[in-house]
Amino acid sequence: MPSPTDLRSFTVLIAEDNPVNMTLNRIIIRNMFPNVRIVEAQNGKEAVDLAENEKFDIILMDIMMPVMDGYEATMLIRQLKTNRHTPLIALTASIMPDEMQKCLKVGFSDSISKPIIRDNLYRILDKWLKIE
Repeated sequence: MPSPTDLRSFTVLIAEDNPVNMTLNRIIIRNMFPNVRIVEAQNGKEAVDLAENEKFDIILMDIMMPVMDGYEATMLIRQLKTNRHTPLIALTASIMPDEMQKCLKVGFSDSISKPIIRDNLYRILDKWLKIE
């Protein structure tokens, strides 16, 4: 995990199939951290492939995607050496208590509801990357 002094250079993987949501996530993160490196995946399979070859500081994963959903992708990422302990945040339209339990059971670290609100995303990033 990056220290607060080098946080400007952290790397985030965003797995999101909706282009509007992907753009929104990218804009919000770049506005908060202009030097962040953002890697994008359009589905869970792409996310797993990327996570297999590169270590990320944090992964934001939509749970409902084509090809491979976020649940399956998370279970596979948790088996990789490269990102086994990387904070993995579920992006979901609504998080009910039973859904949150399912997210935690498959290996998500936390969740954030969509649409993403800047302050909520900042709190999640701070919680897992220790920004402040």
